[in-house]
Amino acid sequence: MPVIHPAWPSTRQWHPCFLGKRDYAAAAALLREAGYNGEKIVLMAATDQPPAKAQADVTADLLRRIGANVDYQAMDWGTMTSRRASMKPPSEGGWHIFHTWASGVGSSSPATYPH
Repeated sequence: MPVIHPAWPSTRQWHPCFLGKRDYAAAAALLREAGYNGEKIVLMAATDQPPAKAQADVTADLLRRIGANVDYQAMDWGTMTSRRASMKPPSEGGWHIFHTWASGVGSSSPATYPH
């Protein structure tokens, strides 16, 4: 994922979804249309890593705004990185979502971050 900042032309050109008003009702309708019926969504949050914690907080908030049943599971980074290797269903200790991040400097150039 590229570095995103509202003032950068690349954000305005390639990522218009990050700008402007959010339509939570439309997002909720799309979620239901896709077949979501309130199943629990396990979100692992590494609370000892500020970037990952902030990402998890925003994700949980946005998902709840559109009607998702979020199971926010707070843990330290070490526990999360061990648990993310699990391919078990969430009911058996698996997960649906976790966040990580990369340095902006390392991600800011196609020479060092070609994604």
